[in-house]
Amino acid sequence: MGHKSASGPHTRFTQFRVPSSQLLAPPESGAAVVEQTFAISAAIVGSMCVGIMRAAFEAALAYAKKETRGGTVKIIERQSVADKLIDIKTRIDAGRMLTWKAMGTLENGPGGWESRLEACLESKIWCGKVVTRSVLDAMEVVGM
Repeated sequence: MGHKSASGPHTRFTQFRVPSSQLLAPPESGAAVVEQTFAISAAIVGSMCVGIMRAAFEAALAYAKKETRGGTVKIIERQSVADKLIDIKTRIDAGRMLTWKAMGTLENGPGGWESRLEACLESKIWCGKVVTRSVLDAMEVVGM
């Protein structure tokens, strides 16, 4: 709390002109272009979260398959460890499905822009929530 999302000096342009041949969009449509850009990036954030969860899961799984922690069996054979790994894997698969849905909807529909945006935001929000829990669960498996 209290931190700005971007630091540094604020820049203000006055008397700034751009040739009409160099415009990204017609005048007065800039907000729509920005909204579309952030919708696409929302789906990408969802996919990055899935990648983070998968990397944490694979590291924890590899560790659980070889480590005994001084016992007689690998820790993957312990129910608490197996349950954590299954929970992570379930979140990965659900996040992957949400992200695929978002990307597919973004490219092909169905529905208008609002439903496409909604699918992208669902992916970002849900995956963003569960990625932290998944990484913490993977850390618990390896004993961190």
